[in-house]
Amino acid sequence: MNPISLWKCMTSACPNRKPPDSIGQNGTGFKAAISCLGAGAIVFTRHVHNSTPTQSIGLRSLSGEETDKKCIVIPMVNYKYDPVTAEIRRCERNPGQFCINMSMLQKLSPYNSEEELLQNFNDIGPHGTKIIVFNLSHDAKGDLDLDLDFNTDTKDIRISASTKHAENNAVWDQNHVVYQYRTSLRASVTHTIISAVTFSKEIHFCKSSVYMFLNCRFLQAYVSILYMGLPVHFRIILRGEEVKRCNLVTELKHSQHIRYRCSATEREDEVVLGFLDDAPDFDTDRFCFYYKQRLILPFVPAYGFSGRSRSIVGVLQPNHLKPARNKQDFQWSSELAELQKFLMEMGAEF
Repeated sequence: MNPISLWKCMTSACPNRKPPDSIGQNGTGFKAAISCLGAGAIVFTRHVHNSTPTQSIGLRSLSGEETDKKCIVIPMVNYKYDPVTAEIRRCERNPGQFCINMSMLQKLSPYNSEEELLQNFNDIGPHGTKIIVFNLSHDAKGDLDLDLDFNTDTKDIRISASTKHAENNAVWDQNHVVYQYRTSLRASVTHTIISAVTFSKEIHFCKSSVYMFLNCRFLQAYVSILYMGLPVHFRIILRGEEVKRCNLVTELKHSQHIRYRCSATEREDEVVLGFLDDAPDFDTDRFCFYYKQRLILPFVPAYGFSGRSRSIVGVLQPNHLKPARNKQDFQWSSELAELQKFLMEMGAEF
C-alpha cells in the first residue's frame, strides 16, 4: 500500500459515504479483525507506483483509543526508498511531525528504535505488506487466551476448543475435505504476512472473542476455498507455507450446471450441484455462496429449508444480492427469498 492507502485502511472506522454497491462502504474491517486478537497492530508496507517506491509504517492501538476516546491517534511514518541501493529517505510534510510519530510508534509498539522498526522490511521484498498483532490476550495464569490453537498443527491454525467437538463426532472422517471445510475457521485472509507477538509493555484492553462459524477448526481448509477465482500470481501463505487452492466446482462428482433467472433483475446466474467423494452425510443439503469471487457462506443449509437430504453440495455466486455488513451473510430481500425457494425446489429435483 502507498501512504494514502495505508491511511485509509487504518482510519476506516469512520468511512466516507460511498455508493451502495461499492466495497468497503462500512469500513475495511481492520479494527474489528485486530480487536479479536490483541490490543493493537502495526503495519509495514511497501509500494511501487509511477517508479516511486515508498515504504510506510502505521500503528493502531486499541488501548490508546481507550485512553482518550475523543481522540484516536494513529501514528504513521513514510519513507522513499531505492530498491537498488536500499537507501531510504524520510518523507516529512510538516517539520517535526515525523519525529513525533516515530516517538509514538516506539512507545506503543514492541519496538524501541527506528532501526528495529525498519528491520521488518527485510523479508517483505520490493512490494508487500506485513501486519503484526501485539499485546495478545492472556488468562489469569498468564497463558495466551485467544481461542486459537497454534500448537496442534504447526502448519495450520485451529480453534482451541475443537478437541471436544472431534471426540463427539468420531464418525466423521477428519481428513475428508468436507469435514475440514464445514468446520473451518471463518476469517478473511489476503496476500499479507500475518504475525503475532507479545511484549512486556503493559497495555490494558478489553478482550474480544473470536467469531466462529459452526464448529470452527481449520483455517487452512477455509482459506483454500475462500476465493472462487484468483490471478495466477496471487498466493496465500499460512505459517510459512503456501495454501493449496481448491475449486469446489471441479471437485463435485456427477455435477449439473443449472441456470436460473432472477425476476427482479432479469439476469441469469448458475448453480452447480453434485456430490463429493466419501463425504459424510449431511442433515440437509449444503450450499456454498460466493459473492464477487469471495466466499460468504460455506456449506450451509439453504437458509433453513430442511427435508430428505442426499448430501448434495451446491456452489453458486449470486452477485445480484447484497452482502451483509460483516460479509458473512446476505441482506434480506425479495431476490433472496426467490433464490431460497429455487434452491429448495432444485435440490428436490436433482
